[in-house]
Amino acid sequence: MLWQLMQKNNSTLDVFREKRWLGNRFLFSLLPMLGILAAGEIVPSKMKALAQSRSIGSEEIRFVEPNVQLPKTGPNTQRMSRQVRCCPCGCPEKPVTALVPAATLGQTTAAYPTFFVYVPPTFAQNAEFVLFDEDDNLLYETTVNVAGRSGIIKLDFPVENIPPLELSKNYIWEFGLVCNPDDRSGDLSVMGWIERVEMDPSLKNQLEQAPLEARAPIFAGAGLWYDTLAVLAELRKKGPENSIFASQWAELLESVGLETYSPEPLERYNPNPPEQIGWGGC
Repeated sequence: MLWQLMQKNNSTLDVFREKRWLGNRFLFSLLPMLGILAAGEIVPSKMKALAQSRSIGSEEIRFVEPNVQLPKTGPNTQRMSRQVRCCPCGCPEKPVTALVPAATLGQTTAAYPTFFVYVPPTFAQNAEFVLFDEDDNLLYETTVNVAGRSGIIKLDFPVENIPPLELSKNYIWEFGLVCNPDDRSGDLSVMGWIERVEMDPSLKNQLEQAPLEARAPIFAGAGLWYDTLAVLAELRKKGPENSIFASQWAELLESVGLETYSPEPLERYNPNPPEQIGWGGC
């Protein structure tokens, strides 16, 4: 009887061991599948984050020109050049050009905006940058050293001791290369309009959540020319070899007919500027 009981217990123990072995085997067989599932949860999330990081700044620039007519006073176009002759500053292949849209008034949300102008290689030593209100009252005037400088030059509107641009008011700015200080009629000049507008709350919210690399398309979609250009110029300066920033810069300039200037550097310095031409003529 005792022997039979022991035999029955051993049989039960064998069944338990077999079930445990089968259970362990089943769990081990699931490990690869569990690993795949786990990897499936991790890898896509990493790939998604990577894709998001790569997509930042890769969006196309689609500048939406605001439906705002140019003021009737002042220059009748955004790019107005008085380059009727090539001397005495020289004969540049490309003219001095304000980087602004030609058909509409350029807008900004900045109280102290940044301006950009293309300066060709000349032997001019200085340039003049001025800002007027719509009634031709002079608000700001400064001399810019351009000796040996060419390319796209950044012009800052300084904060110190100068009142900010007022909302919903139009301003005229002018940049001119001083070719002959004794005869300013030969200056190579360009003019443009600018209006400061109030930032829409939804736009402000978008910009606050967006990194610098993603702000240019937002500004462009809102028709804010000067803000878009300033952001892209900053990005190009930080990443001069970045093909995405270069492509966005080219898209923006092409959208307003300035594609000729997209390959130009933000600024270059030549210690040996073109040979000076005599004041008497070319």
